Amino acid sequence: MKRMLTGVIVFLLLACQPKTQKKDLISWLPQESAVVVQSHDLKSLSENISSIDFVSNNEFKLKKEVQENFGFLKYLDSLGNSLIAFSDLTEKNYIFTLISENQPQLKLDSVKNKSVERLKFDGFEIDKVNLEDNIIFTSRTGGIFLAGNSLEKLKTLLEGESFLSDAEFQKAFKATDPKETSIFIRHDRIGGKFKEWFPATDSTLADFASWSAVDLSHKNGSLNFNGLSLWPEKPSLQHIFKNVGSSANQIARVVPATAPGFSSFGYKDFDQFQQNINTYFQTKFSEVEKEILKNVSEIGLINYPSGKLLVFNNIDVILAEQNLARFSGESKEFRSAKIHQLDNPELFAEHLEPLISPVDLNFYTILENFVIFSKTEEQLQNVISAFVNKNTLAQQEHFQGAFEHLAEASNILLVTSNEKFKELIKEMSSEEFGNELSNLSFDSNKLSAIQIVADRNFSHIHGIFHKSEGSLATRNTEQLLSVKLDEEILGKPVFFSNHNNNQEDIAVQDINNVLYLISNKGDIYWKKQLYGPILGEIKQVDILKNGKFQLTFATPNRLEVIARNGNAVKPFPLKFKDEITQPLALFDYDNNRNYRFLITQNKELFMYNSKGRSVKGFDFNRAGSKVLFPPKHIRMGNKDYILVAEESGRLNILSRQGRHRVKVNENFNFSDNEWFQYNGHFISSNNLGELILVDENGNVSNQNLNLTQNHKIDATSNLLVSFSENILKIRDKKLNLDFGLYTEPQIFLENNKYYISITDLQTQKVYVFDSNAELLPGFPVYGTSGIDIANIDIDNSPEFVVKGDKGEILIYRF
Repeated sequence: MKRMLTGVIVFLLLACQPKTQKKDLISWLPQESAVVVQSHDLKSLSENISSIDFVSNNEFKLKKEVQENFGFLKYLDSLGNSLIAFSDLTEKNYIFTLISENQPQLKLDSVKNKSVERLKFDGFEIDKVNLEDNIIFTSRTGGIFLAGNSLEKLKTLLEGESFLSDAEFQKAFKATDPKETSIFIRHDRIGGKFKEWFPATDSTLADFASWSAVDLSHKNGSLNFNGLSLWPEKPSLQHIFKNVGSSANQIARVVPATAPGFSSFGYKDFDQFQQNINTYFQTKFSEVEKEILKNVSEIGLINYPSGKLLVFNNIDVILAEQNLARFSGESKEFRSAKIHQLDNPELFAEHLEPLISPVDLNFYTILENFVIFSKTEEQLQNVISAFVNKNTLAQQEHFQGAFEHLAEASNILLVTSNEKFKELIKEMSSEEFGNELSNLSFDSNKLSAIQIVADRNFSHIHGIFHKSEGSLATRNTEQLLSVKLDEEILGKPVFFSNHNNNQEDIAVQDINNVLYLISNKGDIYWKKQLYGPILGEIKQVDILKNGKFQLTFATPNRLEVIARNGNAVKPFPLKFKDEITQPLALFDYDNNRNYRFLITQNKELFMYNSKGRSVKGFDFNRAGSKVLFPPKHIRMGNKDYILVAEESGRLNILSRQGRHRVKVNENFNFSDNEWFQYNGHFISSNNLGELILVDENGNVSNQNLNLTQNHKIDATSNLLVSFSENILKIRDKKLNLDFGLYTEPQIFLENNKYYISITDLQTQKVYVFDSNAELLPGFPVYGTSGIDIANIDIDNSPEFVVKGDKGEILIYRF
């Protein structure tokens, strides 16, 4: 019975012979066609599009509609060259018409619910085919196969009425490659749909062109398109670029990687450019605007939800500075760049339409050849920070990969970072479309770009919906936060665990000895006046053993323990008449929160417990000479050692009780480096640049590292890092850094990975390397101090905190 029904359907399809006879496919296109798709293999097209990550990984209305309307394609074979015309796009249920040169073979053995009904009309017949509740109407004439979801539309065509007759479409059709999949867009028919999706925008596609046609190609998960756009009779955006030439697209060099996207408009012949704007849009530049724009080859707009930034790519930056100097008010320096106040915010406010809508221009800065205007200082600070940190869009691998498939120069360039752009576009969208957009995940399809290059009365179109290959695991360093304090910062900021949310806050002191606790979102919890500068770094304790953390540190005359609410934990602070000469040494021998606080006053040592009481049984109360560094606790195996280095060159290696545990008979010419544990030895260095190694029996050996006198080292039990002049050595690998003024190298362990940091205070650059001496992606970045590293939030990516400008704290994610 199943085979018999299949045979009947095939017979009915072949038997339909309408009276209208047309041999070419495009002559069957409906007059109301708004979008036409041409393909030599619709099934392959459907499979290729479905294989794009964005399509396969998301559910959205258009995908569902296509699947419902074109589900019957999976039952067809040998369809051959075909056209699909979409009409009535503004209606709830749009109409499609399929036109093919071959009579398809139907494969219906697997179809459970199927039926066919022959509808007879005067001179022709149409079959109503129901395949699993998917209804289509089909007919055949002169070797042409017709199908669609509208019986009335099919009847009209077969009666010889309402065919598309458009010379512009004929031009567009001839310009495409019949061997490729092509899409033809009739702009006056889709303008309404665009307005329905984006009611809050003044832009429209209806006036952009008469027809646009692009050939699609699919490769490695990216969708490329190339074609042309035919200019309409009435003035459009494209007319502005008539005979002006195209320019290289360079504005991405100052677009932050965090920006949702940007627009770029380029020209070579400014005189023709301004003439076109005047001719087609009756807009005239003032003499001042002419003088400025004549030195500009590219105009750009950086899109942010908080406001747009205007960018000029100047031919001569010195001339640009001179032209703008007359409108400059006060200026401030930020990251070695100057932010100028603009005395005339109305400059370019209206005369750049329709290229860009008016924007507020209150400030500007100059970066290389680019002048960037903005509404707020903060916007420019974000741009400058990204530029200094080399975290611009042009430096992202996915951007570079996409532009390998695009032209170097164009008149119009539109680029979106898809995931970020969806929040921006949602503001202009209808509620239904905006909600659907929010749920989309672009994942590997990170970037989209469209280029338009004017050429006589048409434009070339190039575009890509790009899939990043291999670079997705590479994450560039991103500035998350900038907090400005009232005063300059003393020391460096550090992270402090927040037991309320299992995240990290920031603790920092200013030059007035005010201590701040700041959230990782930039909110200042409290300020506390201290009685002196903090010696060394702030440490963290849980002296009540209840999972609630406190800050602890020494100042010149106090030992402080402060709860996260800013109050002192009794009986602290401990006050001292004599000066404390070294940072606090904090010991937790067995990691059981039985803390020992060791205070150094020149030769003398005083040990206290968590209750602020002197620890009895610690016998080393006084060294033979001044103590050089904070005493250091090192554990090897199941033995605890406390190392105390003296100015005389003596090294004391003590037990928990302060008794001499390891006898070292040799005196040393200590460098400025503390003692560490490394490869089963106690290690430091001498002022000759030699590594000093002492084993647990007190045996001493030296290793010549060829270090200069002012060298620095840091070490863990299995990792040694040194820095001398401009050479950073990580294990056995040497890195030649630029000569500068560097902080000491620091080793951090986070998420079971070692990170090595060093900051050039002269050039204000922070470097972070892995344990294989590889510089991490996105580094160096801006910073003016040593750093602290932690995973401060709920993701798996570490962050670091560092000083920025005067009184500024920065947090980066890497």
